[in-house]
Amino acid sequence: MLNVFDTSGGASASSVIDAINWAISNKATYNIVSINLSLAGGTKFTTACNTDWSKTPINNAKNAGITVVAASGNSGYTNGIESPACAPAAI
Repeated sequence: MLNVFDTSGGASASSVIDAINWAISNKATYNIVSINLSLAGGTKFTTACNTDWSKTPINNAKNAGITVVAASGNSGYTNGIESPACAPAAI
């Protein structure tokens, strides 16, 4: 398990991207087949977030054969989801 949170409980995009890249690089060594992201960015998206920071690293993981599952967010939206769940390749 990789912890991307800082001491105040926040997670920067760069920390999450570094963790995803680590998983891709170490896929064969540790038989990594999935990534579970239980974090949210707070912005509501009602369509795929093609310009969000999460799109490229999650797509890269998918292309490497790693399934990325992301929580839809903690804001209780009934008509949208938060980043990184909004990335097109995320489940």
